[in-house]
Amino acid sequence: MVDDQFETYAADLLRSIKANHEQWVEDKFDEKPDYPSIKVTRLKHEIPERLIPVESGAELFNLVSGCHGSYQDHNDDLNDEEVEIVGGFLQSLKDWVDIAGELEPIEKVRAKKSLGDELEDLRSKGFLVFAAKERQRLEGGKDEPSDFFVLHVTVTRENDPNIIRS
Repeated sequence: MVDDQFETYAADLLRSIKANHEQWVEDKFDEKPDYPSIKVTRLKHEIPERLIPVESGAELFNLVSGCHGSYQDHNDDLNDEEVEIVGGFLQSLKDWVDIAGELEPIEKVRAKKSLGDELEDLRSKGFLVFAAKERQRLEGGKDEPSDFFVLHVTVTRENDPNIIRS
């Protein structure tokens, strides 16, 4: 019985209402919106022609801020100690890319100091860091197209013949 309307809502009618509702719910879960595939497009005029030397942790943090990912490069012939130094720096930089937008002011100051210390450590071991930010275009999905920023960073030996000195 359903309240005091058992004559209006007989058992067969309730079963039918329930079955119809269950089918409606199932159909709604099966519906998939027809959104275009998500893609990131590089804009030729935004691709950095060359990377600039990074002199400070603040400069590097400012490049990292707002980035959604990074392209990382380094010398191919690193020894075991250099792998740890360069690899550790690049991992740290990736971590800063991942969280930079969420940091409070004091944490940003600490991040800049930490990156500065890491740059100094790399310099003391004979490495230089070069970087630039590239704006790309994120399109597709349910949202409007938006900017997608990527950091280009290279860690190389200070005597690398590929360095263009001005």
